[in-house]
Amino acid sequence: MRNKKNIRTCKGCRDKKDKNKLYRIYLDKELEVEENISSKGRGIYICKDEKCIEKFFKKNYIFKEFKNIKEEDVEKLKNKLKNKLNKK
Repeated sequence: MRNKKNIRTCKGCRDKKDKNKLYRIYLDKELEVEENISSKGRGIYICKDEKCIEKFFKKNYIFKEFKNIKEEDVEKLKNKLKNKLNKK
């Protein structure tokens, strides 16, 4: 049985998965993405899947989760996620 502390919900597809199988997006000085979940603070989780990421941005969930962010910050985040997917 999996430890419930490690289960997170993807904000794109709403599936529940182990947090190690998801990217964590958090706000530091700008929006950041991490795979090895080590940072403290509020963050959201998203699958390491291109379709899921597209759905997340298409529905503008990012603006609902993080207040006071700019469109340019979102574009930077999209590029960071795209680079991570391409490195796989």
